[in-house]
Amino acid sequence: MIFKHIGLKSKVLLVVDCDVDGFTSSSLMYRWLAENFPELVIEYWIHSEKQHGFDDDLMEYLTQSGQIFDLIIMPDAGTNDVKQQEILAAMGYDIVIADHHEWEGKSCESENVIIVNNQMSEYYPNKEASGVGVAWQLLRCISKTLHSGSDLMEYLDIVALGEVSDMMQGTTPENRFIFEYGLSHIQNEFFQTFVRKQCFSLFGISADKWSDSYFTNGKLTQVGVAFYITPYINALIRVGTQEAKTLMFQAMCGIPSYITHKDNRTDAEQCFYDCSAAKRLQDKLKNEAVEQLSIQITNNCLENNKILILNGDELDVPNTLTGLCAMGIAAKYKKPTLLGRTNDGYIKGSFRGREDSELKDLKAFLSSSALIDYALGHANAGGWSLRTKFINALTNYANDKLADVDFGEGFYDVDFVFGAQEDAKISDCVYDLENYKKIWGQGCKQPILAINNLTIDGSDISVIGKNADTLKFTCGKVTYIKFKAKDLCEKLSGRTGKISLNIVGKTNVNEFMGKTTPQVIIDDLEELNPLSQEEQDLRDDFKTSYADLYSF
Repeated sequence: MIFKHIGLKSKVLLVVDCDVDGFTSSSLMYRWLAENFPELVIEYWIHSEKQHGFDDDLMEYLTQSGQIFDLIIMPDAGTNDVKQQEILAAMGYDIVIADHHEWEGKSCESENVIIVNNQMSEYYPNKEASGVGVAWQLLRCISKTLHSGSDLMEYLDIVALGEVSDMMQGTTPENRFIFEYGLSHIQNEFFQTFVRKQCFSLFGISADKWSDSYFTNGKLTQVGVAFYITPYINALIRVGTQEAKTLMFQAMCGIPSYITHKDNRTDAEQCFYDCSAAKRLQDKLKNEAVEQLSIQITNNCLENNKILILNGDELDVPNTLTGLCAMGIAAKYKKPTLLGRTNDGYIKGSFRGREDSELKDLKAFLSSSALIDYALGHANAGGWSLRTKFINALTNYANDKLADVDFGEGFYDVDFVFGAQEDAKISDCVYDLENYKKIWGQGCKQPILAINNLTIDGSDISVIGKNADTLKFTCGKVTYIKFKAKDLCEKLSGRTGKISLNIVGKTNVNEFMGKTTPQVIIDDLEELNPLSQEEQDLRDDFKTSYADLYSF
């Protein structure tokens, strides 16, 4: 089918799905087709909100005035849109879908519709390839058939970006190779720009120390991409303007916009600034929504429920932020959270679980209830639907089945346990694990350390960061850091005497001016000798009475 349209110099529509996997898979398709077959007329459709596949807006566009295109290529979506496929096929459209989502068992019978999906093949072993991985292999097959000699290795950077962002497992041989090769051969200008702009977060180096060697030295990790690149791109997709999303897709494809940007920024640099602004807006909206939902929890006395089922009808945030808001509530209350909006007797939305609890798979738990219509996605992050009349029944089911689970206490599967006096061993462990940091990712989690009964002097604790929310102290050779810990900073700062702690965290080696420091980035800690309530009250009174002096 693709060869036919190449020969006919057809008009092609690429449908860009609304996440990083969708953007990367469509940009890969566009770049390869445009570079190898410039006679093709390729246009693209970018969803205005967080829609997927053949949504209503796209169907209206394609059907309003007869057949507009000869071929529709849809990466990363569309497998189960059978009715839409039948309508478009009957109009004369040819459709190629390159997807990785589970097949629901129904298919369009038309020969005009071709689905390439790793989940539907009994022969293809890698079920953990995302949309961009499927698209890449499809293009490699076309290239091989054309005897072009290209193995498309130069595109593996953008394939790795899409697969890491879609949380694909790094334990399959194919994905392991994609991550290893792609993240150490970064050639895409858009990807390069984001790595360069995030050099401090990714590598701990300032902009004036930047070297292009970081594109090829293998120091960019899956975790770094997932924390410091993916969220920025996703933020723009969620809350950015259509113009900004279009510019981002063009920058990924290498299509010049011929727009003069402020400070003579390149298109890719402008995209980074747009993404940064979108992330600030997204975080602001999320924080406001979490406050509104907290009021709902209090007013409806939901605090003691084992899972939180919340109604987002009154939230003044776009639907695209539902999952992010659910994540915020799950983090604040340390409970699995289902957030949705109601329509026609159903409540639908996003769920977020708590991986650091005894309940490791919220999706499976919801599905086992026999009350839920569906729970789709990953174990602790996905979409859900429930009849509104079953909300109380699901709440009661969770309260009964999870009665013995304390989500607030923190439950960690640790890999290494150290005593307080084993400083040298902790330091050695940090340095040893540094050799493996590029393999940590989905399906191969970074190891967690537990350090028991670590005793420090209160005067050794520092509160740092522009928001005074980062806790830091050193014990022996190892520095311990806890980020975004405002309450903990206020609780422990200014303390005198010995403080005993149990700590769980992950390792990091900090490099600065040629010197390396072993670090433990704290996930959670438990104070073993906390102040009594009377002591805490006296301390708080002192702070209040001498606020000006204390602040000084």
